Amino acid sequence: DETDKEGGDTEEFEEETDDSPSI
Repeated sequence: DETDKEGGDTEEFEEETDDSPSI
């Protein structure tokens, strides 16, 4: 999450995880 925060992909990553909970 820290790496994504710097790149600015935190929002996209969070949305994808919430939209496709296939763990």
